[in-house]
Amino acid sequence: MFQSITLFKLDAASCNDETRDEVARKLRTATAAAGYDALVGLPSDAASLKSWDLAFTVSFRTQKQVEAFDSRAFMLSATGLGDAALVVTKGWSFATAPSGNG
Repeated sequence: MFQSITLFKLDAASCNDETRDEVARKLRTATAAAGYDALVGLPSDAASLKSWDLAFTVSFRTQKQVEAFDSRAFMLSATGLGDAALVVTKGWSFATAPSGNG
C-alpha cells in the first residue's frame, strides 16, 4: 500500500475554524464520492495549528497511482477554494505495511 500525504496552509482570510471545518467537510465528502480511502485531519494542538491548517492522506495500491494523484488540484476542485487560498502545500508519499496488530 502507498500513501499520499499532503499538508496545507491556508491564506489569512481562510485561516479560521469555520473555514477549516467547511473545507474539511467538503474534502471528506468529495473523497468519499470519488471512492478514495482517505483521511482528512485538522490541527489538534497549538503547534500544529500554527504550522498547518489541513492534513490530507489518501491510500493507493500502487506508487503509479500516487504519482498520478494531484492532491492540490483535488483539494481546489473539491472545496471551491481559489489557488491563492493555498499558501503552502507540502506533500510526500510513503510505502506502508500493516503493523501486525490486528
